[in-house]
Amino acid sequence: MSVLVVLLSRKLRACITFAERGPGYGPSASSSSSTNQFSDDGKEGDDKDLVAQAEGPQDYSNVSNQEKTSMSEEERFAEEQARRRQEEFVRQAVEEARIKKEAEVLLQMSQRAYGRGVYDKSVEMLEAALTKVPGNSNLGGEIQVWLAMAYDAVGRHADCIALYKRLEGTHPNNNLRKQAADLRYIAEAPKLKISRDEMVKVPLIEKDYDRKAKTWSQTVKEKRKKPREKSAQNRDYLDDWLVWEPPRWEKSPYFWVAVTIWLTMVGIFLTFQN
Repeated sequence: MSVLVVLLSRKLRACITFAERGPGYGPSASSSSSTNQFSDDGKEGDDKDLVAQAEGPQDYSNVSNQEKTSMSEEERFAEEQARRRQEEFVRQAVEEARIKKEAEVLLQMSQRAYGRGVYDKSVEMLEAALTKVPGNSNLGGEIQVWLAMAYDAVGRHADCIALYKRLEGTHPNNNLRKQAADLRYIAEAPKLKISRDEMVKVPLIEKDYDRKAKTWSQTVKEKRKKPREKSAQNRDYLDDWLVWEPPRWEKSPYFWVAVTIWLTMVGIFLTFQN
């Protein structure tokens, strides 16, 4: 703005001077043209000087420092953005690992409940686990397979078949799709109608009995330690005398060798004594 103000004041002053001197002022036309040319050149030079004076001396060292400062600020901003993205990525990875671990724990607990016959609890835990992982993942597909079996166990046959069909059509894992198709084929097979009289009833074993129950090896060891004793009332002594069996030491050859040596020594002793 200061440069424009100086230029405008310069032009205004020249116009006022020309108006005061009048049109007849100056030499001939030929000489006036050359004079005007030189005067214009002088004005352009003066204008450049005025612009230079208005702008002041240019300091190129300051400009380079400003550029360096702006570049360093941009680099710091880029590094800060990269660091924030890295931290966000790590945080998301840790959160996903935690959620996946919770889903795996729920799956294991539901499998135990299913094995013990508590199907309603198994359904609840499997549905909760399915909300934590995407259904198109391998873990999500495994959870859905177990959920379909639990649906069938609690009597929700339609939900079971629908879940199997959804797995067959949408899941990316070929093995899970094939497993779902096989289980759906079994679930859709006609059921055999069995009456209660035809069912086999297995009594439940109490926990206290399981703790006190002995293993087969312990029972055999106890039987070997305890000799078989017959009660005095049921023993038949005549039968024992008729069916007499010598003890084990009488069947041993070492016993008879020892008896023979003993009798020989007794005979020799009696012979020398006489």
